[in-house]
Amino acid sequence: MGTFIYDSPVFQRELQNQAHPAGEIRFLKSIAKPGMRIIDTGANRGVTTVAIARQVGSGGHVYAFEPVPETRAGFVQLYARIEESLLAASNAARVGRDHAHV
Repeated sequence: MGTFIYDSPVFQRELQNQAHPAGEIRFLKSIAKPGMRIIDTGANRGVTTVAIARQVGSGGHVYAFEPVPETRAGFVQLYARIEESLLAASNAARVGRDHAHV
């Protein structure tokens, strides 16, 4: 999986066809509750981070960290795009060089 748009039908089909990420997201969504604070260590490109952030909602926080520099660059770019759309709507997201706060 490369760059993704989480809600796109293409990405959702791709996600469902890959047992590990689909199962991981189902499990994490089953335990993540609105308002929770969650740490996603080894966030990779942010697939589970986005799913969990949606689950905890605007009252929760997901603190995501990706330690691999090459992967982190794509992760931070993704969250920069998310930040732009969230800031336009609510001014509620912040992105740092090495982490994202959604």
